[in-house]
Amino acid sequence: MDIWAVCSNIECRYARILDLRKMAHYVGAHHPLVPRRGELHFSERLRCPKCRHRGSFLWANFQRPSELVINNYSFVVKELDGNKHVSTLIFARDSGTARTAFEAMVKERPKARLSLQHGARVIEENY
Repeated sequence: MDIWAVCSNIECRYARILDLRKMAHYVGAHHPLVPRRGELHFSERLRCPKCRHRGSFLWANFQRPSELVINNYSFVVKELDGNKHVSTLIFARDSGTARTAFEAMVKERPKARLSLQHGARVIEENY
């Protein structure tokens, strides 16, 4: 999954992929990725590198991962539903990024059944 920041300036609309590790370090793992109504969100403070306008729209890109991604990113965060279906939410290369993403997803979806895995080995679950 990629998080894209799109400049809110209608004359610019510059789009870039956000580095999730830097973003988690900057705003903290407890800050939600999705804006909540009436609350200040970090996306309103993002500055466009092209036009220097403040404010961005966030877009999540949920593509089916390629074999290259699956083979090179050995850490995954998976979600299980009540019917034993599994959805892979996040791929990561290293344990630090994977753990940060897992913790953020647990805070974002507290009722979801999430699992942090390295290959077939389960590292942590929230249920």
